[in-house]
Amino acid sequence: MSNDFYDDEDLEQQEEQVKPDRMKKRREFITLSKKGNKIITKGMILQFGKKTANENSLSDAESFLPDQPRIGYTASKSVGKSVYRNRARRRMREATREVFKQHPRLFKKDHSYNFIARYSTIERPFESLVKDIKYALHNVTENK
Repeated sequence: MSNDFYDDEDLEQQEEQVKPDRMKKRREFITLSKKGNKIITKGMILQFGKKTANENSLSDAESFLPDQPRIGYTASKSVGKSVYRNRARRRMREATREVFKQHPRLFKKDHSYNFIARYSTIERPFESLVKDIKYALHNVTENK
């Protein structure tokens, strides 16, 4: 069986694509909420701030990429039960992925971002959610 399904150029292109690092630890989210700024849109809330020295020296973050933005997703119980919270996080993750592919320069490498779901995140059209994320990130880049 030949491996004609995969194109060598596609594989090389996928390897070259850079992915943002993920925020996973509770203390990262708390630090960002205390020290960072936030932008509120109809579909979500964006908390952002510069990465701190504590984040750069996390001992248990083997996959930490210092030259990449750190991104986290949060959905509280005000969004709904777990099914709705998970759906809201998935939608935000996919919208962020799309924005990152199209406009990687909107994400500052020395910043952390936490996308917080709102009740409207679940029902909001996907295109509107993408626009909300672009709007928030444009405001971050303007508010140096």
